[in-house]
Amino acid sequence: MGVEGLRHGLEVTLQTQTGEVSVLNVHLKSGCFVSDYQDSDRPACQLLAQQLPVLKSWIQAHADEQYVVLGDFNHRLSQDGNVFWRKLIDNQTLEQAPLVNVTKPLQGCHPRYPVPIDHILVSKALASSVAIEPNVHFFADMQEDKMLSDHCAISVSMRVQ
Repeated sequence: MGVEGLRHGLEVTLQTQTGEVSVLNVHLKSGCFVSDYQDSDRPACQLLAQQLPVLKSWIQAHADEQYVVLGDFNHRLSQDGNVFWRKLIDNQTLEQAPLVNVTKPLQGCHPRYPVPIDHILVSKALASSVAIEPNVHFFADMQEDKMLSDHCAISVSMRVQ
């Protein structure tokens, strides 16, 4: 596309004990760290607003399937009242929503950034067929100037129920 620094998503399909699982890795626009991106005139928030329908479209296209959407959302989806999350789930209740933020209970690891911006979302179809345990993987030395990144890796362990 000719945009310097542009990061593309990646989709892979895995064969698992529960059937095919589509995995979408994303890296959304950074710099829009507000609860309501629509109330900001920052260019980062405007670009994030353009990314939302693309992500929603992928989720809708996989509505009845097992899928995982993971990566650096650069946005605090797990924070109460987050508008991007509300729009992603079409303002439905958590019980009605098509997907689950399985890393919602996790805390950020960086001293300056306590609310995570990396997330792992799974479809209801997948969440109902596996037990999920989210994890944060800390650096050996958690002093801010010794950390390799302002992100700590996150993961989920999934076990067939």
